[in-house]
Amino acid sequence: MLGVLACLGISCVVFYLVVRTKQPRRFLLADSFYLGLVIFFTGSVIAAIQMPLDGTGLRVVKIALVALASASLSGALLRPYYRRLDRPQWQAPPLHSEYVLITTVFLVVTNLAFSYLVFRNLLGGSLGGLDSDGGLLDVRKMIASGERGYFYPGLVKQVRDVFAPAFVFYLLAFSAPGKNRFSLLAILLTTLIAMFFGGQRSPLLVLAFAAFMGKLERTRRYGGRAKIRRHPVRLMVYGIICVAAMGMVNQMLGRANADISIIGMMWDSAYGIFERIVVVVPISNIEAFDFVSSHDYGLGALWLDALSGLMPGTQTGLANEMHQYLGGSFEGNAVLGFPISTYINFGYIGVLLVPLLAMALLVYFDRNCSRLNSPLLASARTVMLVYLPIAYDPAVFLLGGGLVFLAVFGWVYLFTGNRQVGEGTA
Repeated sequence: MLGVLACLGISCVVFYLVVRTKQPRRFLLADSFYLGLVIFFTGSVIAAIQMPLDGTGLRVVKIALVALASASLSGALLRPYYRRLDRPQWQAPPLHSEYVLITTVFLVVTNLAFSYLVFRNLLGGSLGGLDSDGGLLDVRKMIASGERGYFYPGLVKQVRDVFAPAFVFYLLAFSAPGKNRFSLLAILLTTLIAMFFGGQRSPLLVLAFAAFMGKLERTRRYGGRAKIRRHPVRLMVYGIICVAAMGMVNQMLGRANADISIIGMMWDSAYGIFERIVVVVPISNIEAFDFVSSHDYGLGALWLDALSGLMPGTQTGLANEMHQYLGGSFEGNAVLGFPISTYINFGYIGVLLVPLLAMALLVYFDRNCSRLNSPLLASARTVMLVYLPIAYDPAVFLLGGGLVFLAVFGWVYLFTGNRQVGEGTA
């Protein structure tokens, strides 16, 4: 039975790829969302193989397959709209230098203020606190739980993990060569420091992706095709650096062997990234499926509860209960994959319809991004390409770049039309 479901899933992916190859080759927001469904389905199959095969594992795979089939079908239904998505050239003028300076100061001050608060209040003013049991992992949990004070985790995440990478992309892609180097270095350095004190790993990948794509866009605009051909080598170098950085953070979080060699650390880090992205969420969803189902959520109640948790203050919810149920602490959190989250809210009808609606909405955003031709909107969109595969529910979508993207989109759409705020020479 599991093999049949896996083959059906592969057929859905092949169908979607065939439809998409006849459309613009540009990677779209809808493609990013679809990639998330493919990853969850793949992970659920792997999880079902690794775990004792029972009704729960097969049920999760079936739910993931229905969501994947719905999104694949949308590729055919939305085909006429895909054809209208020409590749934008982002020719609108960049921001004035004073706007760049103001934004740089805002990002640097926010990152340094957060880092200082964590250093003073959670580490006692000494990095020696990282050597204690738990170390950086305990710091991250205390920031999320508010146990030792409120650190504005939602606001910091928007600035550090979303706005900063988006602005790094903007500076690299749309500044004239040789300009804004100080702003770029200041933002990169302080953002990395804030990510370190926050104990976060995935934002490192987002920042690296934004920097690489920004450099690629600058080369396309100013360097020509000859230099673009060198980017696969640079991508490999950036990838090695990112894997090494993730390995170091894993050691500080206590999730890696401190005595392992550098090569071993990088291998464990690369495998850990794969496991974290593909397998961890489906496994936790299978293990906690009956527990979550017993809460009797329905008609969007789970998503509404998660959205209410975005309000300022220390919030707890199902994610904390689920993490504790799976053997972790109540301060941590575990997430439901998008198909399972949709099923808990709306049943199989929702699993069939919501992915299709989500794909249509994302195509709408992409069409308007192309039409509005705004560099700032292009920057926010680039970050969303990374976060969309792990946008498991509306609350996660908003925290993972959605708020920034919607704010920039709304501003450009309503107030600036085809012109960019603060036009001038960057």
